[in-house]
Amino acid sequence: MSIERGKLYNIEGLDATGKSTLAKELKEEFNGVMTYCPPDWMRPYRTFFNNSTVDMRFLYYSFSNFWVDKIVVQPLLEKDGQYVFQDRTWLTTLSAHEDMGASPFWLHLGLKVAKKATRPDIAFIIRVDNEVRRQRMMARGVITPDDLESLNNQTAMEQNYVRWTDHLRWNTVVFDNTHFTPNQARNALVDQINGRKP
Repeated sequence: MSIERGKLYNIEGLDATGKSTLAKELKEEFNGVMTYCPPDWMRPYRTFFNNSTVDMRFLYYSFSNFWVDKIVVQPLLEKDGQYVFQDRTWLTTLSAHEDMGASPFWLHLGLKVAKKATRPDIAFIIRVDNEVRRQRMMARGVITPDDLESLNNQTAMEQNYVRWTDHLRWNTVVFDNTHFTPNQARNALVDQINGRKP
């Protein structure tokens, strides 16, 4: 009896675009598994590395992506028909840290490692208009300096996502979530996963 390889879908994008909500909705829709980078055991070290140099921060998130792929994702995909949804991984790591000024040496090395990682069936890049993102961040109660930088650099960051996608040669769909309700957005991505054109 042949075993069908599982399906892997990456949900990438900036903060306040609805990507984590979508990843959870898709996990429920397909009775799948959702993974995170960094994984739970690495999260206590997150603040330390976020406050370190950009290159040290990049290495932390890169190792996180590598570990989740080897230890979590690849075994899951060996299960017959398993759906796996990743809430941000290499595409966000490379795009964000290039924008922060990471060393070209480390970015190039990260790209080489990322190319050897499990290729997603589809990498969804979730975007939302700048003003809508700002409103969503304000609704959370606090806008941090990182949030402001992300808002100010949104256009450049979105261009980075597309460029790194080309480098990785991933099958990518850019999804504009600006005017969708959570249910509408979920249904649109379900159609993409099932091969139905909108």
